[in-house]
Parts: sequence; structure tokens; C-alpha cells
Amino acid sequence: MSIHQRVFAPFYIKTSEEDYAVDINSLVMRLLLFDHYTIDSPLMRDLALITQNFGIQGAEDLLKSGVISIHTDAISMAIMERTDELGHRKAVNYQTNQLLPYNHYDPIVIQPADRDDYLESGFSNIDKLSFSSAELSSYKNAILDTVIKREQSIGMVPEAKEAIGGSNEIAKSAVLLALSDRGHAIPNPAALQVTFYLDGPNIISAESNIRELVAMNNYEQHKVLESAILKIYAYFQRIGLMKEYNSIAWFNDQDSTLLRKNVQLISDTIASNTQEEQFTRIVELKNLPLLDNEQQIDVHQLLRLRDSRECKEFREWLKTNDAKSDADILAEVNSLRQAFARALTSRRSKTARFIMAGAIGTVNPAAGAILGAVDFFLIDELLKESGPISFINNSLPELAGGNL
Repeated sequence: MSIHQRVFAPFYIKTSEEDYAVDINSLVMRLLLFDHYTIDSPLMRDLALITQNFGIQGAEDLLKSGVISIHTDAISMAIMERTDELGHRKAVNYQTNQLLPYNHYDPIVIQPADRDDYLESGFSNIDKLSFSSAELSSYKNAILDTVIKREQSIGMVPEAKEAIGGSNEIAKSAVLLALSDRGHAIPNPAALQVTFYLDGPNIISAESNIRELVAMNNYEQHKVLESAILKIYAYFQRIGLMKEYNSIAWFNDQDSTLLRKNVQLISDTIASNTQEEQFTRIVELKNLPLLDNEQQIDVHQLLRLRDSRECKEFREWLKTNDAKSDADILAEVNSLRQAFARALTSRRSKTARFIMAGAIGTVNPAAGAILGAVDFFLIDELLKESGPISFINNSLPELAGGNL
């Protein structure tokens, strides 16, 4: 199955530090538009919540339909800190337990000690549901059968280190995001200078002129650079999962910024004439009815819609290598809209947008071009084809509101 036929994405919404909601539109639309959906599920909270929409038997039937897989992991990169004798927070060398100077970091992988215990903690969210013990046991078994069994790891760590040590542009983009998180804006981003260095196999050091552009102390600058490093690792972890699951992936806004920068750097490397190319086009899918998150959904009706002629034809359009006219696109969108409206009538109707890849044509790296593993993956799996680019950006309600 082609990468463009599969999607890997969450459909949960973190409403606070402890609370989650689900975006039922994202779930339904991905089921309709892709042949397979790998759900990025946080401790199965989302799988507990969708029983409100499908009922517990409907949710179980959906899992058993074969169109869904579940990815549930808690693996990330972190940088440990400790206070020195003067009360200053410093990063720690994980191997030696020694404190590092400011702007030096030792990223490490954080993951649960026991995967079975982690899954059990996820099932505790299912056990809270108000269904019979027999229903809960059957639903948990369906979830367990659908959860992907994988070695716990964080994908593309070497590639992240390669990018951190080799691409000032990706580093600058990550630093600008980290500054924005802290409420800082640089009037002239081109004035920002930042370079990360690999000091041996594990330690990353950084040089920057942040404090010349923004009022902050040494520790605040240290934390901005730390945040940028972790953003780069998170982005490459997402690319790694995308590669592992052979699926196009959902990225949040910040990961999308790094993806666009990565693609731009590839285009600059492989051919000078692609520098001016427009890589994306926005296709507006007008009047697709959006579901209320509390709405009851008949899973069998949804699966029938998924197998309908209109929906299959639309999925085929997403995969095609042949450019189509705006009139052809609108005709197919209208056909899907009518089928969707017939099967899943909603009280609301909005405009939804999807980001699509423009036809780039044959992409051939120039002789002597220096490309990494991620570059070749993006070229081979994404840039050589028309169809969807590597994400449906954010959730459908946000896209419908125009928040690209």
C-alpha cells in the first residue's frame, strides 16, 4: 500500500494539562479519505471517549473492521537538569552525572520501564466507562488486538543529530519557535544567528546571538536553545514514525514549520530551478458538513459510506499522479459532499481545507548534492508524487475556521 493511502495522526484534543477531548470530525474524515488510519492514541483516552459517539459495541466493531491500527507510546527526548552549589540550574551529562556549562546539553530518551504496565495504565481509562464488565473486557481485547506491537524506540535520532549539527536553517526555525513560545518576537528574524555543535557522541553545544536581539539572562537563553533542540528531535521522531508506518503523518503547527523548512532546503539542494516552485496548493472542500463531537454515529453506516463509489473515487483522486482541473476537482468534491450529507447529516456546515502537494514532476538530486536519510525519504515517498503532502494540518474544525 502506498504511503499516500495511509495516515498516521491523533484525533484527540488536549484541553488542559489533565483533560482530553476528541475531534470526531478528524476521525470520520480520515476514515473516509484514507485506506488505513493509524491512530496516535495517548493512553487510550480517545478510545474511551469515542464510545459516546459510537456506543461501546460500535467502537469495538470499528476496531475490528481492519481499517484502524493503534499506536500508543510515551517515548520522548528530555534534557536533565540539576542545581549547582550557587543555586543555578544546569544541564547534566547523563553518562558522568556532571553538570554542563550553559548552552551545553545531553538529550536522552525517556520511555516507560515496562510496556505492559504502560498499556495497563491506558486500560484504566477504559475501566472508568459506565458499561458492564463483559462489555469492557470485550472492548479492551479489541483494542489490544489493534495496538501495534513495536520495539520502544525514538525514530531518527541519528538524523536529528545530523540536522542539529549540519543545518543552521532548521536550527534557526526551531529557535524562532522556542522564542515565540516564550512571548518573544525578533523584528528581523534574518538577524538571528545560531549554530549547534556535536561535542562527541552525545553532547550538543550551541552558540547564538539571542541576547543581542532579545532581553533575557543567560539561563533564559539556555532554555530557549534547549527547547529548540527538543523541537528538532520531536520533528524527526514524527518523520521516523511516518517512515515506520508507511503513512503520511499529521504534524502540529510547529512541526509543520520545520517540515516546510526541511522541504525548502531539499529543494534548494536538488535543483536550482525548484527554488521558485510552489510546493503546495490549497483545495477548498466547500460545504462538507461537520459533525458535533457529541453526535451519535452509526459505525456500520460510516463504514458503508467509506466503501461507497463516491468515497473510493475521491480517495483515488488523492493518490493520482495526474493533475486535474479545478472543475474536475470540484465535481469530485461535490459528489463526496452529497454522499457525506446523505449518510451523516449534521446541524452545521462549514468549509474545510486540506493541504495538497502540487505536481513537482521528476525530482533528481544534482550530482554531488549532499542529502541525508530524511531528505531521501521525503523525496522518494512524498515529493515525487502529486496528492496529499505529509499532513492534514491540525483538526478539521480549526481548518474550517481558516486557521492554517
